[in-house]
Amino acid sequence: MRVKFGASGAAAVLLLTGALGLGTPSPASADGCGKQQCLVLYNQAIYYPRQVVKYDSDRGFKPHEAVRGTLTCEKNYVRHFRHLTARSGGRVKGAFRLSRHTPVGECTFTLKARHSSNGASGNFYVKHHHTG
Repeated sequence: MRVKFGASGAAAVLLLTGALGLGTPSPASADGCGKQQCLVLYNQAIYYPRQVVKYDSDRGFKPHEAVRGTLTCEKNYVRHFRHLTARSGGRVKGAFRLSRHTPVGECTFTLKARHSSNGASGNFYVKHHHTG
């Protein structure tokens, strides 16, 4: 199962298969997403602290472009990822582990090219095991 979140946080579930269970992101031109916002897609909609988040962006970046990632969550929780690189197809794909201190609620992972206006973002939800 693949979950795709837009800026509004509304989810659309797509049944796709592929490497790492991520499937294929939405079609986009190699030079960006046109008038649409480029998205970051995840292998699931809800994560728990200490879980690994696997992500894959639309093809909104130049091949081998330097990219920075920012994870922003509830309670002003921010984490930076400075050394990411777009693949030859213009996608940024990877994974990171949530810390045990990641707060409950919605998180946004934003990818931004270091030297251009290219970017992508998507949301997921963090839930603690003891909450309902």
